[in-house]
Amino acid sequence: MSFGITDEIYATAISRDGKISPSYMFGLIVLPYVGWTSGTLLGSIAGEMLTPFIANAMGILLYGMFIAIFV
Repeated sequence: MSFGITDEIYATAISRDGKISPSYMFGLIVLPYVGWTSGTLLGSIAGEMLTPFIANAMGILLYGMFIAIFV
């Protein structure tokens, strides 16, 4: 069960009153895990369809996102 614990799952679990059942934790863990893996799959498929020009621009875009966070 510790494999699937993230900050969000922990926060949701401790907000529940009483004892937490394993099935409740399984439900909390499965949905984000499916979302992350399907998002990774879709992102990798979409990344293969990008033109080389756009794929190279993504490297620069990452630096721009970091600058935007600081600004």
